[in-house]
Amino acid sequence: MSVSFTYGSYKFTISTPSAITVTEAGLNTYFKSAYVPTVKRNKSGTAITRYIHFELESANMGHEIAVYKAVFTKTGTTATVTAYSSPNVRMGEIANDKLIDGMNKLFVHMSSSVSGDSEGVEISMPINVNLYPTVTLAQTKSQSSPNPSTFGYIKGFCTGRVTATVKTTFAYTGGSVYVGLSSISMSGNGVSSSTTSINIGVMNSTSVTVSCTAKNSRGLTNTKTITLTCQDYVKPALLSCTALRDDSNSKNANITVGYRLHSTNQLGTTGDIKVNYTIKSGNTTIKSGSHVICASGTSLSSLTGTATFAVTGGLLDDDTNYDLSVTIVDRVTTGNTVYDIITSTFRIIHIGANGKGVGIGGAAPNEGVKVYGGLETETINGIAAVFGTVTGGAGASSLTFTNADLIGKSFMVCTAMDVNCVIASATFTNKNGTASIDGAVRINFSAALSVTTRINYIAW
Repeated sequence: MSVSFTYGSYKFTISTPSAITVTEAGLNTYFKSAYVPTVKRNKSGTAITRYIHFELESANMGHEIAVYKAVFTKTGTTATVTAYSSPNVRMGEIANDKLIDGMNKLFVHMSSSVSGDSEGVEISMPINVNLYPTVTLAQTKSQSSPNPSTFGYIKGFCTGRVTATVKTTFAYTGGSVYVGLSSISMSGNGVSSSTTSINIGVMNSTSVTVSCTAKNSRGLTNTKTITLTCQDYVKPALLSCTALRDDSNSKNANITVGYRLHSTNQLGTTGDIKVNYTIKSGNTTIKSGSHVICASGTSLSSLTGTATFAVTGGLLDDDTNYDLSVTIVDRVTTGNTVYDIITSTFRIIHIGANGKGVGIGGAAPNEGVKVYGGLETETINGIAAVFGTVTGGAGASSLTFTNADLIGKSFMVCTAMDVNCVIASATFTNKNGTASIDGAVRINFSAALSVTTRINYIAW
């Protein structure tokens, strides 16, 4: 802006900025060297030297902040303006006087000497102190298990914390300016805080961004962000489990599990990827153990597959059903658990024509029901019933029986349904055929088996 006033027989015009802004970078800048006014007179005249005094005033105080010397030539209307040697007022001192942030009065007057006052004018000039809060963020992560020195920080296991340092005091040579902190807000990972620190809890993604906004007492804000990262991780999974009695020794069993792994299940260089199993009869544990899928120090070329292992020791009674639980464990943590039943042994019985039944093993299920005799190996004027079990692998659309005992017999089939087993119905060919001893009896499924499936049958 420009202000004009008459001094003697001359009219002088002084050009000033519309506002003065004090920033952190300028706190050590002298006002007299940072701001040089433009001074003109309305006509040429006698060569003169005049001093322009700038004084900042407020309701409760005021002081001279700069003096400039303007030298006019005889014929020139524009003065050569240079900073006078005194006073030396830094921008930081102006800011610290709190004569700021509004329409403070800047009084300008001219004199022929430093001490002599003369005509002048008052103008309103905002002096804004743009000292934005400075925000510095620091992060820490913690993880008790698995050991981060071995596995690194892992998604789903590690927690994060961010601390903010907010600068509100700004130094300059010979002093400092304090601008109060009005508010602070921090947020990230679904958590928020109104203090200078935030615990973001467990990191359930590989990248979490935390933001911090600080506002000072002058209404100026500054926002900073920081990103915390960790390693990806997906737990291992068991997809299926099938337990069958061993054909050669019914007191043992064979267990087959289907599994799906993730590349992160092989984090670290030590520790087995394995399945742990427990066999129970009621609340009594009959046997427990482990089967290693991938040994410590090695890696798997395929992350999906099946594993079959034997439960030996002859601990399973033929006439008892056993509860089986199998849990998968990788080098980081424990995955899911699947369950199956190791059923009692299937037997062949013969039903006599006179209606008498022959039971095999164990007591009668209910009081008053009689169970007769042992295994009858010959047909006596009647029909021989054959009980048995076969297993169909995943993807099978049919099963073929080649046992000569089944040729020419009628069939009844039931299935022990396992996880994701899809068998809508079954049809039978060669049901009562007269095939030769090399002939076959085949069961066709309406839909291919999705997993290994146990099928029980009776033929007579």
